[in-house]
Amino acid sequence: MSSTAFSPWDDLRSELMARLPRCEGRTEPDDDPILVSVDEPEPYYGPTREARTAVNAILGLPASAGQQEQQNALKLSGGLEIAIDALGDEALDGEGRSALALLLLDAIEGMASYGPVRADLLHRVRWHLRHHPQVQSRMRYFWTHMDASGAVLEALG
Repeated sequence: MSSTAFSPWDDLRSELMARLPRCEGRTEPDDDPILVSVDEPEPYYGPTREARTAVNAILGLPASAGQQEQQNALKLSGGLEIAIDALGDEALDGEGRSALALLLLDAIEGMASYGPVRADLLHRVRWHLRHHPQVQSRMRYFWTHMDASGAVLEALG
């Protein structure tokens, strides 16, 4: 598969970067810098190639599979369950977990466009994200900049 298999994520990353404000450091009149809150979400711009490969392995896809194949795998019977369960797998590193969370939240976003998303699904995703604060922070950052639906924001709890 060509390297263009990942272009939808790359396009999404570019869109996010374009939406980010360009900020200069601010100072008070006495030139003391204003400190940034430690509770600010960790920036996340999309999955790395290694993280996509890890997600593909979880979903039983070839390493070269792209976003469309991943989304299709989630639609198959049991695909969402496998992905949600994998969010809690301690063998998955932060990058892989972030990529999987992004894929799941993207699926939730799609489901929300057709109607209410199952509460148990949102609860399980939220539970896993709360147990991995770095991933939760990254997803909050990403989806806040992408104007997420109420269902995604609920899952990010």
